[in-house]
Amino acid sequence: MLTHPPAYIGEDHPNTLPMQPLDFAMMFAQNTVHMQMSSPTTAREWSLQYPRGGIVYLGPHKRPFMVAMFHQLQCLNILRLAILRVSSDLGGTSPRRNFSQQPEEIVWQARHCLNYLRQAALCQMDMRTEPVNSIQPRGSIWEQDFVCRDWSVVYDETEKNHREYDVWRNISHRTM
Repeated sequence: MLTHPPAYIGEDHPNTLPMQPLDFAMMFAQNTVHMQMSSPTTAREWSLQYPRGGIVYLGPHKRPFMVAMFHQLQCLNILRLAILRVSSDLGGTSPRRNFSQQPEEIVWQARHCLNYLRQAALCQMDMRTEPVNSIQPRGSIWEQDFVCRDWSVVYDETEKNHREYDVWRNISHRTM
């Protein structure tokens, strides 16, 4: 725990995004038409989950940090893209895509994301019980209320941070 204002040099930085504690919010989780594997709006919907790559800029020199929530959402998208790539490689019916990454890079990213999400799930374990509607492979344990942290505040703070960073960057480029 830091006992002084952080310098944002080396390990001298806070471990969480500096902001007020998040309130709780109710969320009814259910299947949705959004965030699909592949649709005309999918790429945009997923990219909006982690604005500007999930990076925020902190401290007097605007050191970049990735917010873990955004890293996790980005990993879900990477896994989605890896599934589409495998489906495409196996002759699946997913729409034609421009997969700019080599298969080895996709496998490395997917492996990283699986491990990262596994560790995040263990670290932030959710002990809520979920009713199982079916024990069949496609059984549903989905639609129910969740008590979550109000993540909209994180998006608001990130947007504010990006505006401040843009001003800082424009001023620092003019003085160079």
